[in-house]
Amino acid sequence: CVVWGVCGGLKLLCLWLYTFVTSLTFDIPVDTIRNYWGEKIALYFAFVAHYGSSLLLPGSFGIAVFVIQLMFDSHQAKRQGVDLGFAVAMTIWATMALGAWKRAEAAF
Repeated sequence: CVVWGVCGGLKLLCLWLYTFVTSLTFDIPVDTIRNYWGEKIALYFAFVAHYGSSLLLPGSFGIAVFVIQLMFDSHQAKRQGVDLGFAVAMTIWATMALGAWKRAEAAF
């Protein structure tokens, strides 16, 4: 692994990071699950994989908003604007994520 030379003696940390990053694909064998456990269980796993992958964008956006909130007092106009923008963005994301799941479910 290329990462070993960069991390030096922290091989365990590098192995954990490599495992974490490579597991973010959310690619599950839905057909195999459907054949073994049935349609309902396969649909559940497909939904969890879809939801998990769609949460990556708002999760990273939420971390950025949290850092911005730490820099400002709760009564400042800038922080209130950030909070309002975050609420609007999450509303739009939820609508788009639901529409994407409906399309994915119809293809299932």
